[in-house]
Amino acid sequence: MHQNPLLYEINTRPWLRQFGPDFRLKDVPDSYWDYLGNNGINQVWLMGIWQTAIVTGHTRSKFPERVLDYHPDARYPPFEYRIEASPYAVARYEPNPEIGNWADIAVVRQALYTRGMELILDFVPNHFSVESPWIDQFPDYFIQGNEVSIGQNPTEYFRHNGFIFAHGRDPYFPGWRDTVQVNYFNPQARQWMEEQLAVIAAHCDGVRCDMAMLPVNRIFIKTWQHHLPLDSPYPVNEFWSESIQAIKARYPHFKLMAEVYWDMEWELQQQGFDFTYDKRLLDRLVNAERQGIREHLLADDDYQKKLVRFLENHDEERALSHFGQEQSYAAAMVTYTLPGLRFFYDGQWEGRMRKIPVQMVEFPPEIPCSCGSLTVKDNPSRIFCSDTWNFYQRLLSLLKTNAFRGVWGQVALQGPQQDQFLTWQWQFNNTKTIIIVNYHPEPGTAYLHLPDERDNVPHGIWQPKDAMTFLWDGDYLLIPLRPFQFQVFNI
Repeated sequence: MHQNPLLYEINTRPWLRQFGPDFRLKDVPDSYWDYLGNNGINQVWLMGIWQTAIVTGHTRSKFPERVLDYHPDARYPPFEYRIEASPYAVARYEPNPEIGNWADIAVVRQALYTRGMELILDFVPNHFSVESPWIDQFPDYFIQGNEVSIGQNPTEYFRHNGFIFAHGRDPYFPGWRDTVQVNYFNPQARQWMEEQLAVIAAHCDGVRCDMAMLPVNRIFIKTWQHHLPLDSPYPVNEFWSESIQAIKARYPHFKLMAEVYWDMEWELQQQGFDFTYDKRLLDRLVNAERQGIREHLLADDDYQKKLVRFLENHDEERALSHFGQEQSYAAAMVTYTLPGLRFFYDGQWEGRMRKIPVQMVEFPPEIPCSCGSLTVKDNPSRIFCSDTWNFYQRLLSLLKTNAFRGVWGQVALQGPQQDQFLTWQWQFNNTKTIIIVNYHPEPGTAYLHLPDERDNVPHGIWQPKDAMTFLWDGDYLLIPLRPFQFQVFNI
């Protein structure tokens, strides 16, 4: 396994349409996979490839709650948008015919293999589509309600072929009305879900598990205990512990990544996940909680190296919209120079600013920023912000080197403005690389306590011609930085 691997998420349905209206996975040119491989990507996550319900005019008129009511963003030009079923309301774990088939998945996987990359797909453990054929075949595998349930909570339940089923949900929000809830109180349902995971594992190298904390016993019981028969015991073993052990016995190198919140990252790592989302870091970057970030990074190395560091994904706002340009670069320098899995989202490098719902199957128009718009040969995505593209090209080039590998640790800070800065180092063989970020809207001077390097000359590596401004004051290296400026140097 790569140390601190790079993951690239692709929103598959709209992404394919950039190549052409009838493109399938097997038609993607080799040059695109070359493009990702040349940028150092280790894992490619094709998000949203599974069969979903087919949204018809009948569905839109009779069951409008199952179809996203999308209102275009008034900040952008109007466009003819196409909304389909959510890729997270899976009907069955077979490829969506509009994307390809199992043979096409194999073609993509082989194309990635030849470039040293791996294929990641989705697993949605909590629920299926309300139109999944599995509901009729295995009704006991899903949470069932009764007339009292649907009478008291008509938006949380639905009728289907003489049964009343519960919509999938988490304990803090209303149910997703295009889904049906899997019954993790039923041992047979648990075994069946493990089998679904095994189906996926035969065709890829890993999965990203949607809302992975929901099947955890204590969470599931909190959400659904009113549906457990009085004479039935609570589950004893954890679904993830058992199923991950079984999957790894069959596929030892298979990787599992958990989308997880509620400070349950460590708990799911203990249950067998290779990586868990680090949403806490993103939230603290958004809120500029510098002390919170420093404290977050005091966690054990074994925990840190299993965290998924990201600025964007299909659930989050685009970084340029969320942070603004300068702060987004500073946030990226923090995020992608830490230990863990480094996660990028399609369009992030090119400067996309529009977050789209996962139900949308075509990218709406973007507005290029004031720094210009260019086209990259063999890359189907336009560059919408040249400055952002150039920033990520420099960052990706450094990530391919040994600059951010080896032994990681924080660097001691002093001085009157120490709260403004975030800093750490990587030691690889005899080379020490230090990252310093002024994560603050005011200029300041960082005092880095480096007694072992006293009077050595730092060498900037962010840009080849970068002329570092610095001063040694005893054991302290003083580096002035503008608002949200950063510096990367060897010493």
